[in-house]
Amino acid sequence: MAISGMPETYCRGGDAMTYVLAVDTNGALWLYRGNGLGGFSGRTAAGTGWD
Repeated sequence: MAISGMPETYCRGGDAMTYVLAVDTNGALWLYRGNGLGGFSGRTAAGTGWD
């Protein structure tokens, strides 16, 4: 998967974990949830039409 542009990172809900929102080249928005160990626990589709 290719990412277009710079992914956006943020901390949500005071849990001190990083979350990343990224848009792939097909315009799909993906949420990558931090796992608390410096990595990510996979991705979840968060929307479409972001191209």
